[in-house]
Amino acid sequence: MLVIVMHNNQDYLDHLAQLAKEEMIRDITIIKRKNIGTRLIGGDATFTFSRGKVIDAYDKAFIAVVKGEDMTKKFLYTINHDNYLDIINIQDKGFVCAVPFHYIKDFKLDISCSRNEGGTGMKIGEFLREDRILLDLNASDKEAVIKELAEVLRDSKEISDFDLFLKDIFARESLSTTGIGNYI
Repeated sequence: MLVIVMHNNQDYLDHLAQLAKEEMIRDITIIKRKNIGTRLIGGDATFTFSRGKVIDAYDKAFIAVVKGEDMTKKFLYTINHDNYLDIINIQDKGFVCAVPFHYIKDFKLDISCSRNEGGTGMKIGEFLREDRILLDLNASDKEAVIKELAEVLRDSKEISDFDLFLKDIFARESLSTTGIGNYI
């Protein structure tokens, strides 16, 4: 599952990251961007769990990839029963949700990559960085959106041939859309 916590208090999110590490959840990131709100998860997403309101006023988000429903429930229980988080939440409420992977089409926890020496996989958390997330795209049609998103990775170390990368993206997209819904 994808656990998303939007909050404006950096201490809250840092403490969540520590709790995640204690729970052996390693695929995590914290994004700092004004008015994340509903744009991060969409307006009509279905959650296994949610608490708080999805608003446009959040400027930080914690995202964790959690394997399995049991581990997700345990982590959400930890969040709900942590005294330090309760104290911080008194003054500044946040939003916590868990999104099942089947609502995120074609999402993979581990992505194999032929360029990666030794055949080890890459983790999605390695790519969930603030500079690689675009919330307000200029493009208005699917092809232009894909090109605008791909452009973020043009000079990344993971892309050795940008033109081939873009061609592969469109080939993959022709098999089945990677869109989640709600313009995500």
